[in-house]
Amino acid sequence: AAETIAYERGATEIKQHPFFEGVNWALIRSATPPHVPEPVDLTCFASKDKETMAGGGDEGKKSNNHPSSHHDPDYIDFEYF
Repeated sequence: AAETIAYERGATEIKQHPFFEGVNWALIRSATPPHVPEPVDLTCFASKDKETMAGGGDEGKKSNNHPSSHHDPDYIDFEYF
């Protein structure tokens, strides 16, 4: 059988971990997070090819700059989505 990460007392044991010391779990849902991103905040992600983003590119074709087009053995079985 495969090993699983589990705690005998479930979430209670996790909440008592020293990392969470000082967290008031009873009020956690009413706490304000330090950063609330905009619903369409794309600044956290790497940008794609400008042509693809503008809708002008054919997403079915691979770019010549795409790593898999260089026949690198490290990318033989790697699929890009």
